[in-house]
Amino acid sequence: MSDVYTFDPILHQGYLKGNHKGKNMEEYSFDPITHEGSINGVVVPSVTSVLRKAGFLNYGSINSAILNKAAKFGTALHRAAALDDKDNLDESTCHPMILEYLKGWRNFRNAFKPEFIGIEKRLYSKKWMFDGGYDRLAIVHQMKKATLVDIKSGNPEKFHASQLAGYKILIEENMPEVKIKNRWTVYLNPSFSFGFKIVPHKGISDEREFLTALHKTRVLRHEPAN
Repeated sequence: MSDVYTFDPILHQGYLKGNHKGKNMEEYSFDPITHEGSINGVVVPSVTSVLRKAGFLNYGSINSAILNKAAKFGTALHRAAALDDKDNLDESTCHPMILEYLKGWRNFRNAFKPEFIGIEKRLYSKKWMFDGGYDRLAIVHQMKKATLVDIKSGNPEKFHASQLAGYKILIEENMPEVKIKNRWTVYLNPSFSFGFKIVPHKGISDEREFLTALHKTRVLRHEPAN
């Protein structure tokens, strides 16, 4: 089992559990400024960068100022949600619009009562040489199943299914005792009923599509595939 790297979006710091060094042990590091992870000094692609470079997502036609604003809002919402899940949120530090979106996340929690196994965890794959950070891994008590949850404040996109498939690969490699039964994107928006909408991803080919995208990015960079 690979070592687990955790990035705390609140403290904006990362650490490798056990901080192992030595023969047959990988050294993983993550730079929060460049958002690049590396294994033994070799930069590895993230789940999102794999999909972007493979052409699954393309925001080239959207004004960069709009994209930056959306990205900052999403980051702030994720930080607020992570703090709220840990009962450590000071609402006075949040923009009113963040709190409006956060109501939807709270409604989701109240409705499904998830028991969080992981919150904002970053993992890397020794087998496939990529990394990524998932939002939530939880046991949803109504179904008693391990559920991977991705929080979004934007619109549904086709690549979201492949994105969660990439995270699933990371989790099941690092935590072989966990078998993901559900992959959900939870979209938050005050205009939705109860402020949230769940889109489940059930495609049996999603993992294969992600690994195909990973191979494609390596071919583009002339890297050897595993």
